[in-house]
Parts: sequence; structure tokens; C-alpha cells
Amino acid sequence: MRYLISGELRYAKQSGMLGEAEETDLLPGDSYWISEAVLWMSDWDHVGELTASLESNLLLISPECILPWSLLFPASHKFLKTYAQDFVKFYRNLPQEELTDVLEPAIVSHLANNHGRCKISAQLFR
Repeated sequence: MRYLISGELRYAKQSGMLGEAEETDLLPGDSYWISEAVLWMSDWDHVGELTASLESNLLLISPECILPWSLLFPASHKFLKTYAQDFVKFYRNLPQEELTDVLEPAIVSHLANNHGRCKISAQLFR
């Protein structure tokens, strides 16, 4: 997973039957979570392309680091486990055209605050 610290990124994803590109500019402070699915889904395939518009610094979080670390803190581990299960249910139920590598803060907050209730409106997607 990646989180933008400084710089500027552009995420482009093909959409629609004509294959037009849907683009999102990511700026520091936007709080987008980039490629979070790789933390919770071993079979995730990226569905778009991320490029740097300016020299950028990213915080990288790998599953190999965060998951063993979470075992040291039982309450955090329980939360992450529930969140991961909700995340996977949510993503598995999305139509192919709504899959994205870039999650808006509203989606992440909704999943984090609604354990076991992973229904999210498609309106939260760009």
C-alpha cells in the first residue's frame, strides 16, 4: 500500500466500453490510500496506472511488515482482521468497472467504522 507524503501523482484507469481513461490527480493531504487491496487480498491485480507528475515521496506499507507487527497488539490485530474481512467482502462484491487501486477517505472510514456491515454506495467512488 502507498500513501502520498509529498509531490503529485496521477492515477489513470480505463473505463467504459470505449476505453476512455478516468484520471484522478493525487496531492499531499488528500488522504487517498493507494493499492490498499494488496494488504488484504493475495490475488489483487492492479486495475489502473499510477504515475508521478512531480518528484514524489510515498509511505510504503507492506503486508510482510504490518501483519506480523499487528500480532503484538491483540486489540489492533482484532480490528485489522475484521477490517480486512470487510474490505475483502466489499471488493469481491463490486462490479469490475468499479474496481480501483485508489480509495477515497470516505470508503476507508466507512469500512473502519462499520464492522461486519460492508455495504457502501458506489457514489463514494470517483
